[in-house]
Amino acid sequence: ALALLRDEVQEVAYNSAITACDNGGEWERALLLLQELERRGLCSTTTFNAALSACASASAWEAAAVLFAKAVRGHAADALTCNAYLKGLAASRQWAFALHLHEQMRERKIQPTPITAQTTAALLEDCLQRRRPPDALPAPTGEAWRLLV
Repeated sequence: ALALLRDEVQEVAYNSAITACDNGGEWERALLLLQELERRGLCSTTTFNAALSACASASAWEAAAVLFAKAVRGHAADALTCNAYLKGLAASRQWAFALHLHEQMRERKIQPTPITAQTTAALLEDCLQRRRPPDALPAPTGEAWRLLV
């Protein structure tokens, strides 16, 4: 019982440290902390969400894409996971990825939240202001895209 409590305390401490990395723009450090928790077998959806948020806040959308794919494969991705990823995609103007994320949410029956709707509306408004409809954008390429499709 004591070992289980120790694991919970460690996970909470690491999640707090990852959130501090997010606040400080230290997304690479957040990923190192995530890797350490994974190595210890203490990784949760909350941990992935915190690390995704750190990547998104720093506009490190490619790292966020890889993390999101990993979260979907190995952990229960939820609306918060999707919102953290969407935040990074919107900040980096990765419209095609954002639209693909919405398709994935529908397929996985993940209910969008008001934040999902607000972020998506802002993203589409940005598309319209640039006079580039999302469906006219070239498809993204690279390792992150391959992981998502």
